[in-house]
Amino acid sequence: MARNSSSPTAPPRAPSTSWTGGARLGHRFEPRLEIDTSISAVGFVQAGLGIAVVDSLLPWEQFDGIEIRPLDGAPALPLSLLTLRGKSLSRAEGLMRAQIRSLLPEGLSRP
Repeated sequence: MARNSSSPTAPPRAPSTSWTGGARLGHRFEPRLEIDTSISAVGFVQAGLGIAVVDSLLPWEQFDGIEIRPLDGAPALPLSLLTLRGKSLSRAEGLMRAQIRSLLPEGLSRP
């Protein structure tokens, strides 16, 4: 999380739609706190204590007062599907794997 480093006397600026917009304005991202799970950041953001850089795996729009601002040029997030060795996937698990493969540009690598 990082606090907004703008001066209290500076005129308000229109919000950027992505962090790179802030970077173009000379702002630097300087984390003040790191947490282990992204869900923990919600309370800090809702309390107005700063912003959070989180994964896109949760439906963040379900949380009151949270605005999602995608990052331009965001890094790819590697995903792995963990299964129990020697156990076949259930029908539901197979469908989930197929859905993930269809949604990812590169899909999941085949075992």
